[in-house]
Amino acid sequence: MSMNAEQMAGHIFDFFDKDKSGTMDIQEVRAMLEETYRGLNHKISDQEIKDTIKYMDTNGDGTVTREEYVTLIKKTMEKYF
Repeated sequence: MSMNAEQMAGHIFDFFDKDKSGTMDIQEVRAMLEETYRGLNHKISDQEIKDTIKYMDTNGDGTVTREEYVTLIKKTMEKYF
């Protein structure tokens, strides 16, 4: 059974939302980015983390909600795949 982009994004979000709050804070976004770049010999800077949150945080509360993350990933997948 294959997953669609929305389901896949939801599973990824749930994995990195370690405290199960429904939002990813700066530490959880850092963990997500570090896992994404693991093996590429790229150290994630604090500025990259802040920029990523700013980009994904459409309601401006300083965290990334599940809805914000899923919407962004879904749009990206539809655009490029």
